[in-house]
Amino acid sequence: MNISIFEAMISSVIDRIMHNKIINDEKILINYKKEMASIDKEAKETGVNPFSISTRTTESINARLSIFDKIIGDSIDDL
Repeated sequence: MNISIFEAMISSVIDRIMHNKIINDEKILINYKKEMASIDKEAKETGVNPFSISTRTTESINARLSIFDKIIGDSIDDL
């Protein structure tokens, strides 16, 4: 896992923990694999991968955070 993926994932996890959400570890693994495969496929078609772009631009940071907000959000267990 590269640092930009790790950074985005940790930020999303911390946000959910701070809001007392329960993240299902089985769901997160499934959702992570599914989303990253989709990103890889799209990157091969378009040549654009948000995890290989400069990590210093606000646009690339927001794109990565958005991806992990979706992955983590889809992995929350409803109480």
